[in-house]
Amino acid sequence: SKDLQEQQQQQRAAAEAHNSTLQRQVAAAEAQASTLQQQLADADVQAEEVKQQRAAAEQHCEALQEQLANAKARSEEFQRQLAHACAQTEEVQQQLASSSTETLQQQLAEAKARAEELELQLVAGSASREVLRQELLREMAASRARAEDTLLQLKRDTEGLQAKVDELNTCRTEDRQRASNLQAKVASLQAQLAAAQEQQQQQCTEVEVSLPAPPIAAAARAPPPEAALPQGAAPSQEAGAAAQPAAKGTDDSGKAAALPHAALLAAWHEASQQAAALRAALDAAQRAAAQHSREREQAADARDALSAEAAALHVALTAAQRESASQVQELKDALGAAQQEAARTSAVCAALAAEAAALGAAADAAQQRSAEAAALQAALILAQQEALIAAARTQELGAARSLRTEGQLAALQAALTAAQRESTEEAAALQASLATAQQEAAAARAAHTQAVAALEDVRQQLTYLSEAQASSEQVQLQQAHQDQQYTSSLQQAKQCAEQQVGSLQEQLQPCKRSTRMSSKLSSVQNSRLAACKNSCKPCKRSNRMSSRLSSMQSSKLAACKNSCRPCKRSSRMSNKLSSVQSSRLAACKNSCRPCKRSSRMSNKLSSVQSSRLAACKNSCRPY
Repeated sequence: SKDLQEQQQQQRAAAEAHNSTLQRQVAAAEAQASTLQQQLADADVQAEEVKQQRAAAEQHCEALQEQLANAKARSEEFQRQLAHACAQTEEVQQQLASSSTETLQQQLAEAKARAEELELQLVAGSASREVLRQELLREMAASRARAEDTLLQLKRDTEGLQAKVDELNTCRTEDRQRASNLQAKVASLQAQLAAAQEQQQQQCTEVEVSLPAPPIAAAARAPPPEAALPQGAAPSQEAGAAAQPAAKGTDDSGKAAALPHAALLAAWHEASQQAAALRAALDAAQRAAAQHSREREQAADARDALSAEAAALHVALTAAQRESASQVQELKDALGAAQQEAARTSAVCAALAAEAAALGAAADAAQQRSAEAAALQAALILAQQEALIAAARTQELGAARSLRTEGQLAALQAALTAAQRESTEEAAALQASLATAQQEAAAARAAHTQAVAALEDVRQQLTYLSEAQASSEQVQLQQAHQDQQYTSSLQQAKQCAEQQVGSLQEQLQPCKRSTRMSSKLSSVQNSRLAACKNSCKPCKRSNRMSSRLSSMQSSKLAACKNSCRPCKRSSRMSNKLSSVQSSRLAACKNSCRPCKRSSRMSNKLSSVQSSRLAACKNSCRPY
């Protein structure tokens, strides 16, 4: 019985140790499940961050598209300006078609060649912008596809992790139920063992009290009932076989006490059977605990695999974030390069427009100078004819009027010499002005070649530049700088026009001298005044020509106003745009202000031409 008690105590201690290990394993499993849940929460947060990054990338792409649209609108405006300059050059060519000067034709051909080169450069710039836009669109589509793939993969991984976590939770609940059942079974077995031990002790005490000494000694010398009784044997036969030799040497009192001893032996056998059943139940519980430990090990392996998968997903997520950041940086670099290219092209177009305006002004000045030279030549021819007629008449009048005719001839010769001197001076001035115009044309050619070289340098630099991110403040500063350049160019054009008007007024002063000379002429030349008035008809033509020029400038003003209509469209589109893009719309409206300035410039040009018309009318008064 002591050995049995020691074995039962050892088994109980082992069961308690096993229960404690099971509890520790359950706590570890709960901790691992909590870590897995936290990892899932982190994965959800990272997925939300990826979504936010994707939204930011989409907004950035929209901003890029808007900036590309603005650049396209500016390029179209530059093309319109170039078309306007080409129309002006064509008009100048039509006006100067009657002139026989080769220099003017060469200048017109050079201006036409420059206009064609400008158109080719604009076409090349538009093609490069289109290629850049297509590349940006392709990169945006690829980045969107990659982001969508990563999001889908993350969703699938999170769903798989959630399913595995659910399975682990179900396994954990089943393990808890099994552990609670095993604990209940162990507690019931311990209670049964304790009850069996108490019954055995009670039976032993009853046997010691009821039986005499010799039977007790024989029972002590006999083998224990656990070893003597095999499993499944009948207890009554063995008990009788063991009790017969002990009962032969006893007296009547021993015989009388043999019956309760058999009952006690039967009770002992029942207790041994109960102990064997308890041992079998304990063995089953141990086997269940071993199976439970194996299942716990499998669950731990599954948790390790899940943790490895979570780590791999975290690595993939970090790689996707880095890739998205690199793509955003590349898009920002491309945007900066596009903005720089647009700014440079706008500056080059502004310089070319200024050169075209200067060439148009030079052509106008050359035309006016050629017309003045033709008028002076006609006046010189008329003076020579008058001198010849006067000489013929002086020969016919005779000697009576020789003195008067000699005085008149002297006056005519003096006037002729003065007119020839003035004509030579004007011819020299015209030659000097033509030389200056040729120098200006050469300077314009050099500037054009420098601009072409600068454009080539810019194109070469654009291939190697990958940095220089441009912000909205820099764009505004560039626009302000362009506005300042435009105002300065307008002021320079105004100053040039005023200088030309002053030069024309200075050149028209000899006409007043001719008026003073006509008052001194004789009454014989009154008949020639009608012919001179008939020679003034080209002035009316010049009047009509000036009216045509003003009407053409009015048509150009209408075209300039039409070029401002996209701003109205952009204002209608502003209702659909977000609040972030309202600032960009304001910038677009500010970019349309040069159209108003161009309209004011057209008014100034028409006023300059009206002053020229008045000067032309004043030039007709001497006749």
